[in-house]
Amino acid sequence: AGVLGLLLSTCGLDPIVGYPRFTFNNYNLMEGFSLVPALIGLFAISQMFFEIEIIDIPIVRVKKVKTKLPNFIQIKKIFPTIIRASIIGNIIGAIPGPGAVLGSFVPYQNEKRLSKHPEKFGHGAIEGIAAAEAGNNAAAIGALIPTLTLGIPGEAATAVLLGGLMILGLRPGPLLFKNNPEIVYAVFASIIIACFVLLIEGLILAQYMGKLITIPKKILLPIIFLLCLVGAFAIRRSVFDISIALIFGILGYFLQKLKFGVVPVLLGLILGPIAEANLRRALIISRGNLTIFFNNWLDISLILLGILSLIFGIKLSKSLKKISKESSVQTD
Repeated sequence: AGVLGLLLSTCGLDPIVGYPRFTFNNYNLMEGFSLVPALIGLFAISQMFFEIEIIDIPIVRVKKVKTKLPNFIQIKKIFPTIIRASIIGNIIGAIPGPGAVLGSFVPYQNEKRLSKHPEKFGHGAIEGIAAAEAGNNAAAIGALIPTLTLGIPGEAATAVLLGGLMILGLRPGPLLFKNNPEIVYAVFASIIIACFVLLIEGLILAQYMGKLITIPKKILLPIIFLLCLVGAFAIRRSVFDISIALIFGILGYFLQKLKFGVVPVLLGLILGPIAEANLRRALIISRGNLTIFFNNWLDISLILLGILSLIFGIKLSKSLKKISKESSVQTD
């Protein structure tokens, strides 16, 4: 999937000589695939196709939803759980790839292992709920670490954030903290504010938002689909962008059907042009000599780090599958 994203990123003008590639004489492709329509297609429209498959499944009838804050005894009981889960989730979330997904599974399994009554987990144990939610929230924040410092998204949401920053002309990485510190501080401040806003919204709107699932999908899906197309069109006011959103929606649907992720495709689209331009410049400087990438220990260390990250990512994927199987068996 990542290689496919890199391949798609080569569409448009060559970054060095300016020669058009894979444009098929279509001037709309001179700048490559527009990022926002591609995002809408990969993440929104593709998911709608899956919803269409189950459109005839009876909807759940929600009679009434109540919101209730935990009392002092419950907070005291789950406070150590929240601390442990937050630390684990933050560390795991900082790992690009499956880290954000494992952020809820691993803290849950850890609390179950530490609990004196593990048999209650899976049946509404408050420690399990707190561990999964705290770990998931911490993983989402941890995913910002590689996004802002290295320009490598940790999950789908940060990949969208990375794309938004790129559209605004900002390049996430070490220089972002030096050249645009106001953006970094704004992100940090927004995280703190968002925690309180989400708490208030959750308490007020949970009882009403729960009723959204009672709306028939035959009514809801066309509205969402129309909004997706309007969003794709509104960026450049181009009908061609609607076509891009639809094509990437179909592509994302079949990729997920074949058990491939859509986030690597987006990573390839975003990072491909940057990687290609710098690779070409390095080869021009060295006159085609590949040893320029092995001139010092820093280069070699980064290459080894990349290889180790790949190996570690594969092991994490296997761990995720194992944990998912264990969770499904326990649920059954």
